[in-house]
Amino acid sequence: MKWLWTWQKDRISIQHTIVGMRGGTKMTCWYCAKISRHDPAYRVKKSRYDLGKEWSRCPRHWRYICSFCGKPNHFQATFFCPETEKFICSACSKDSRVVAASFWGWGYHWEYLCPSCDAWHPSLDYLEYEGRHPYLVKPGWEKNRHGLSKERSIPQAWPSQASSLSEDGAMTDQGIAVSWDAKAERWDEGYDEHGDRNRKYQSDPVLFDLLGPVDGQRILDAGCGNGYLCRLLAKRGAHLVGVELSKEFYELAVRYEQEEPLGVTYHNGTISKMPYIADGSLDVVVSNYVLMDCRDYKGAIAEFWRVLRAGGVALVVLSHPCFGTPSVHGWVKIPPDTHRREERVGWMVDRYFAQGHYQETWGGFDTPFISFHRTLSDYYHAFQEHGFVLVGLEEPSIGELGRRELPPHMVDHALRIPWSIVFKLRKPDRSQQQ
Repeated sequence: MKWLWTWQKDRISIQHTIVGMRGGTKMTCWYCAKISRHDPAYRVKKSRYDLGKEWSRCPRHWRYICSFCGKPNHFQATFFCPETEKFICSACSKDSRVVAASFWGWGYHWEYLCPSCDAWHPSLDYLEYEGRHPYLVKPGWEKNRHGLSKERSIPQAWPSQASSLSEDGAMTDQGIAVSWDAKAERWDEGYDEHGDRNRKYQSDPVLFDLLGPVDGQRILDAGCGNGYLCRLLAKRGAHLVGVELSKEFYELAVRYEQEEPLGVTYHNGTISKMPYIADGSLDVVVSNYVLMDCRDYKGAIAEFWRVLRAGGVALVVLSHPCFGTPSVHGWVKIPPDTHRREERVGWMVDRYFAQGHYQETWGGFDTPFISFHRTLSDYYHAFQEHGFVLVGLEEPSIGELGRRELPPHMVDHALRIPWSIVFKLRKPDRSQQQ
């Protein structure tokens, strides 16, 4: 037999092709090949699924049918309950956690809280490493492909996390508010006093650095959500006003203020029309991941200008239009069903210049998020049209705190693409306008 080796640039994989005596070709499993690089004694098996593709796999490393939902799932995101002798997918677990453990070139694995026995079980990759995979200890299971999906291949579907773009006029502020109302309680559960992980480790350090000292300053948090940023800034000595479109989020913010009074005033309404805030009465406006979800973003920018004093500053944080909000986007993964971040080979962007609103579901929420895709130049020109001067621009990456506290695979993920962008804008004073 003759061995042909194909190396893939920037990937830790080797594809083996065996040319047999009968002229046919048989490929060894993509995952077996990876494992054998770190364990030469590992028995490499032949591919049976996704044949002809780089990521072809053997039965042990294929997709298992979940006994709860009946759907196939990648072996690394599947676990085995020894009490019920059932395979269960990550989506049907009661909880999950990442466990740092070096094995076969990987630096971590998942553990899942079993809905059947309430015990924590490791994913099948680590179970195999420990010699406890059911295919290793249950006679006949591997030969009979017990619990495996009967599908022979996975269609290569290009990422498209959003629906088609629609005209902005088809969406109303009321519809957006109702959408956020449905998510308020669960969203709040994912926050601590510093917000969520993205804000704490990536965008907020940049935002605070651009703000500088805020003691005594009058600040508007435009689109304040549950008010976490209002509370952080109030504790730094600022005087805060928060405006929130969603009634449920507004009520959460008010409740937090009642529990810990910090002098924050909240209003329930759109940031595109704030008649309760006087002209030129504020030193700073902060809009933290809001404008891309705002229907009348130009109206909001006009309001920022109106309520700011001459010389005042607006800080606008957005999901990056180049990566976070285009109508077609997502990770291109090898294999296409992998859950590992290090097996994401690139980020796909398409239809960047198409504009409108779209809906997408993510993060385990039952209802879709409503967002508006606009280009970077759309926002920049809108700032200019209303008189703002751009005095700072940052694309946050992971900060020092995140590098210390987050697992390495999460740090690597955050370093690959700028997920957000921050504009620092100034309203010129009279001397600068002349």
